[in-house]
Amino acid sequence: DEDDARTMMGVSPEQAAELAAARGCDVVGLNCGTRIDLGLAAEVVRRLRAVSGLPTMAKPNAGAPVLEDLRVVYLQAPEAMAAELPVLLAAGPRIVGACCGSAPQHIQQFRRVLDRADGRHPA
Repeated sequence: DEDDARTMMGVSPEQAAELAAARGCDVVGLNCGTRIDLGLAAEVVRRLRAVSGLPTMAKPNAGAPVLEDLRVVYLQAPEAMAAELPVLLAAGPRIVGACCGSAPQHIQQFRRVLDRADGRHPA
């Protein structure tokens, strides 16, 4: 859904990329949001790249937040999040990371996926 890809202020990825480029930014990207998983992050990266020549960055959440015992919790395990990383990588971001709900273990799993993609470590 196109509305899911907008900021909380209603800015589309295209508008954000155009503004970033006009203001002299070096990178355009996205980080966390209520529904920012790797699939939506990939869609946003594709849309950013379609209107801008700037490098793109994506830092999605570790899954959708849920409320447990009045605490916001992100349930996506590092291995599960990393398993979805190829979808995001196919969209062409230059920088990837993780935001809300992530831990060093998430980034370690991302590194393993990236190393396999680079041929540094066999699957």
